[in-house]
Amino acid sequence: MRVLFYGGCHATVLRQVFTRYATGAHYFDDIRNYWLIQSGAPFPYEQLSEFDAVVFSPVTRKEHSTENLLDFCHDNAISAISYPWVQWQALYPHSKKGPFLGGTSWLYDELFQDITAVGIDRTAERSTGTDLDEVIRANFDMSHAKLIEFEKRFDTDIRLSSFIRDNYKSTRMFLTPDHPTQALYCHLVSKVSEKLGIEVSSDFYYSGVEPQRGVKLPIIPRVSDVLGLSYRDSDYENATAFGSTVFNWRDYLRLYTEPDALVFERTLLRKSADERFSPFPRRIYPTAFVTGMPRAV
Repeated sequence: MRVLFYGGCHATVLRQVFTRYATGAHYFDDIRNYWLIQSGAPFPYEQLSEFDAVVFSPVTRKEHSTENLLDFCHDNAISAISYPWVQWQALYPHSKKGPFLGGTSWLYDELFQDITAVGIDRTAERSTGTDLDEVIRANFDMSHAKLIEFEKRFDTDIRLSSFIRDNYKSTRMFLTPDHPTQALYCHLVSKVSEKLGIEVSSDFYYSGVEPQRGVKLPIIPRVSDVLGLSYRDSDYENATAFGSTVFNWRDYLRLYTEPDALVFERTLLRKSADERFSPFPRRIYPTAFVTGMPRAV
């Protein structure tokens, strides 16, 4: 079977997983929707004719609407399998994408404002206190409802909201709001495998390697208490800027105001740093990880 994955960075991960772990003779490829949107290029329907199935995340932008994709698949007897845009901000209140450390990434804009106003110590205290409780609950409800609404609006063939709701307390589902963990990818891959009728080796499901490792947004400490999580994970990772360095919560807060001094300090402490580590956060170094791009829907 020849299968095309079409979507954001998740489509590339799915293509990588099926290429490596699918059993039998198959061919897999992917197209990232934001490449087409940013370049203004139309969807290459002439290439789609070469595939037996397309697995995609719906896009609403008029000129790249996946409604046209569905019509083409219907007219050409191509199987079309949809899954929701894999983004869930329920554990990350006030998070957004914006400029940070010389690039664009997920960050907590409210933290910067707090640190500027009251300093790091007070901000750290507030992140463990009850001031944020209502915000945390409201953000969870809104974020989860948004995912459910997307699934219903596009009547996606694969749905993730129930699995996430049933498991988020015991297992971290997202490294960042739009980078799923291996746990969620296992569920998504199993559903895609079932829809395609292509078996995936158990080696993938037994692996603990994160498909989108290298970037991790901290979970604000109070979030674990309010939402009843069985785990805490307030560490920050950004392999592109910092290599294998992991920042604890307070050091992450310091990055908002004094990144150069902190990174220099960490460089002195890490004598065994790998060659990819950059002591200058605005200097970009190559990474092999799939780190994502702005959403296209």
